[in-house]
Amino acid sequence: MKIKYQLYLSSSISIILGVIFVCMTLITSREITEKNEKHALAHDLHLAISELDLITYEYLLHREERMEAQWKSRYNSAAKILRKADKEETGSIRANYITYGQLFFQVTRNYLKTKNLIQIGASQENIDAAVALEERLLGQLLITSQTIITDTFRLTEKSRALAMKIQKLYNALTLILVIIFAIFIVIISLLMARSIKKPLDGLIKGTNIIGTGNLKYRIDIKGKDEFGLLATAFNQMIENLKKVTELRNVEHKQAEEERKKFEVQLRQQQKLESIGTLASGVAHEINNPINGIINYAQLIGDKLDKESSVRDYAEEIIHESERVATIVRNLLAFSRDEKESHSPANIKDIVDGTISLVQTIIRHDQIALKVGVAEELPKIKCRSQQIQQVLMNLLTNSRDALNERYPEYDENKILTITVRPFEKEGKKWIRTTVEDHGRGIPLEIQDRLFDPFFSTKDKTKGTGLGLSISYGIVQEHNGLLYFESAPEQCTRFFLELPVDNHWALEGQGDDN
Repeated sequence: MKIKYQLYLSSSISIILGVIFVCMTLITSREITEKNEKHALAHDLHLAISELDLITYEYLLHREERMEAQWKSRYNSAAKILRKADKEETGSIRANYITYGQLFFQVTRNYLKTKNLIQIGASQENIDAAVALEERLLGQLLITSQTIITDTFRLTEKSRALAMKIQKLYNALTLILVIIFAIFIVIISLLMARSIKKPLDGLIKGTNIIGTGNLKYRIDIKGKDEFGLLATAFNQMIENLKKVTELRNVEHKQAEEERKKFEVQLRQQQKLESIGTLASGVAHEINNPINGIINYAQLIGDKLDKESSVRDYAEEIIHESERVATIVRNLLAFSRDEKESHSPANIKDIVDGTISLVQTIIRHDQIALKVGVAEELPKIKCRSQQIQQVLMNLLTNSRDALNERYPEYDENKILTITVRPFEKEGKKWIRTTVEDHGRGIPLEIQDRLFDPFFSTKDKTKGTGLGLSISYGIVQEHNGLLYFESAPEQCTRFFLELPVDNHWALEGQGDDN
């Protein structure tokens, strides 16, 4: 018999046993619930009547009006419970309970009558008759009370015994079904183990042999059952594995070639980092003599008359030297690694610092630079050097695109930078747009523009890392970097940064 048929048979029997168990559980649980409810009701009735009897004794001892009202409340509560109980089982209790209430009210009325006879000075004979009647009524009241308490106690014990009997029966049936089910599981397990063990041993042996690297081995299990089909599939898998191994060797060679190519690109990136370090060193060396030139020019200007032309020359020297010093400071800031520090920064200062580094090159390429920065922009939390690096990359790409389309001067050879604030989802943002009228970005490569090492430039001019790194920097700032481009018309890159990117400033906790 196939394994699936064995499983079908065992599952069917298990389902039948389960259905029987569920049905028995539903039936017995209903009976148990009903009997438990009866027991609980009988118990509550017994407690209520016992409390009523206690209040009756206290009233008879103290004869206070407030206790009479309390007795009536208890009497009504017990009556509500009694009405919920089964009429056949509580028939005598109901009759005695009604009699009990009538006797109590007769006792209270007779007590008031006796009290009134004493107050009006009635004859002793009338008073004694009233007292005798009260004693007789009290006796009947106490006897009826004890009868009701005894009956309710017996009803409670009877319902409890019946509930326990049904519970024991349910437990016994459950135990019997569990034993039957366990025996069934053991028998099925033994039968299936006998039909599974031998072919399974063959599969384990074949797996161990193949695990040593012998892809020529084939498992020899014949038959049309599941193990035969599994052996056929296993042998087919080995054949496919053999083919995949051969293909993997080819891919490994290709991956090795890609790794070598990546190492070349990585070395190129390291060269760029070395250039940044060199630029930093050169900037430091230039800064000292520039400061000396400024100081000497100031000394010369201070010793000359205001009308002296030499003084004008000194002031021009100071002005040009300060311009060089500004470029040096921006070059130092650009080459400095600010990965671990961030602080509020003015986006206008970042834009101006970036422009000062590329302005000379842009002017040399005969590119018209248009800058429009909104007034009173809020400061943003950022790493200034990294945002400057992004802007530098965007400006460099726009410059290359313009030079490619217009090698010489052209009235359309324009590079535009605009900075504007805006709001999104109730939060303040700043959008920096870099626009050029170069050749645009072809549609077929727009989806790959931010991929690492993807570049349309010659290998001597770019590594394909600029936009990829810029994209990562902007994402780290919780911002957006995207573009829109029309081939042979224009390209616009949008750098959007939140004013508050939820970074913690130095000396402060997390803003979140």
